[in-house]
Amino acid sequence: GKAPLNVIKKFYGSSIAYDVADQLVRSHLFKAIDQQSLNPIAAPVLETMDSPKEDQAYTFTALVDVLPPLKIEGYKGLKLHANVVDVTDSDVDRELEFIQRRQAKTKEAHEGTKAASGQLVTISQKGTVDGESFAEFTFDKVPVELGKKYLLPELEEGIIGLKVGEEKTLDIAVPEHVNDKSKIGKQAKATVKLEGIQEMTLPELNDELAKDLGLDNLDTLRKNIRDRLDKQ
Repeated sequence: GKAPLNVIKKFYGSSIAYDVADQLVRSHLFKAIDQQSLNPIAAPVLETMDSPKEDQAYTFTALVDVLPPLKIEGYKGLKLHANVVDVTDSDVDRELEFIQRRQAKTKEAHEGTKAASGQLVTISQKGTVDGESFAEFTFDKVPVELGKKYLLPELEEGIIGLKVGEEKTLDIAVPEHVNDKSKIGKQAKATVKLEGIQEMTLPELNDELAKDLGLDNLDTLRKNIRDRLDKQ
């Protein structure tokens, strides 16, 4: 209390001024936002915060991102049509089949086994169009189940009957769903190689399958599936 005021200002003036400015901003910024009825969507960002001057009004500026006003007109009285979707037994059966396949056990097929519908095969393929590599027909060691129409018909037909390690070159018309639209309808050369065959054993559709999933019985599993599909 005995130090001269000018000495205190010299040594501590800048830090005290910063603390005062910080307190002024804290106590007035959010009050100003409320007074202006602003609806900020992020924390305000100080644009200027000068040191306060003795016996002068203190001013500062801040940037505030606000939620823009939203006014929607013309929607009342619209006539809308909603399709009613009924969950059928076939929908539930299809979901049960998906569950069976997720719970299926697989084992490598015996040497010399030929690829057939119902097997899980691993294939690699190199594709060309007009003699140039076609990336969308080129992939390495992709697993796929035969007989489920996951592949183009020409490709699946070419794979069936192959043994592991064998390959075949096929002529396949480029379908419409490719990304490179310039190739649609052209003939592609696809050399597919059978990398592996796995036999799948599906679990039986019974109470034991439901219990493996933490449910009491098959009826409860069916009900859960139907309820989920109804909500979706």
